[in-house]
Amino acid sequence: MSAGFSSPSHFSDSFLRMFGLTATSLAMTGTNIVVDDAAPYGNRDASSSAR
Repeated sequence: MSAGFSSPSHFSDSFLRMFGLTATSLAMTGTNIVVDDAAPYGNRDASSSAR
């Protein structure tokens, strides 16, 4: 998978643990998911927290 998971089942298990529901059940709600990839993961507040 292009999201960095070794298999679809690894993605599913991780998603369920993180959000408490399956990706399929979330998709069925009609929720829009917006991905903000302007900053690398884990480094979103680096400039403001250093002060």
